[in-house]
Amino acid sequence: MSQNRKKVTKDLFPFILEEAIEFHLKRRVRKTAVENLVKLGMNETTASRYISSLSNMLIGKCYESTMSISATEYFLDRIFIDFGEDKLSWALYALQQHLVYYESLRDFKRKGFWKLVRKYKTRIKEQEIDNDLEQAILDNFVAEDGRQRVIQELKELKVSDPVSVTINATTYKRDNKTISQLKYLRGYRCQMCKIQIPKADGGFYIEGAHIDPKKNRGNELPNNILILCPNHHKEFDYGKPEIISRDDEHFKFKLNGEVYDISLKLE
Repeated sequence: MSQNRKKVTKDLFPFILEEAIEFHLKRRVRKTAVENLVKLGMNETTASRYISSLSNMLIGKCYESTMSISATEYFLDRIFIDFGEDKLSWALYALQQHLVYYESLRDFKRKGFWKLVRKYKTRIKEQEIDNDLEQAILDNFVAEDGRQRVIQELKELKVSDPVSVTINATTYKRDNKTISQLKYLRGYRCQMCKIQIPKADGGFYIEGAHIDPKKNRGNELPNNILILCPNHHKEFDYGKPEIISRDDEHFKFKLNGEVYDISLKLE
């Protein structure tokens, strides 16, 4: 088979996946994985890109190089069969990050790939879809919207609004979008200690906490949501905050001997 072969045909998909998994599991170095694919006729650069993209899919990390829609569907299918729902969730997260990245560069919607996302999300039980994972996906969309649009949307938000929101034909929980929007506005910093927690992908990890818990019919509006680090989120949820004053723009409370005066303003 020619070493200059560039077209990645379906007969190569199983071999690409095998090499990517071996690399992912650290049982094979990248150079060896790429060489094995080159022996099958793949171009070296293409082989390296596929290994990178697939290894990123397996850890839920955005990948930049494009793959064909048939290859993407094959890999999603095999990841689900071989690894189950958890790995499929991460693979879909990586794919959605890739689509957001790709479309931001070319201003072009890859409708066929979004259709794949919807198709494979149905294989994940609703209760097992992680809120942090969904918010991480939404974080990318929110950042694209820009500050003024985010503020305007939050100002217009009402308790009576639907509990879900559709973006690029994929449905997400509205609460998760609101939290992503507030994380963006608050600079991904804890509103109690101002800490930022860097992530390996260059972003920041932070959580949304409801002042009045959802189980007590707390609403999902900006005046009922704090952006907190994991430690202060747990302290707030499991402690006993003593409310000093509260309105739509400020929330002042005492918790474990410390007084916190937090702004709930959107601007």
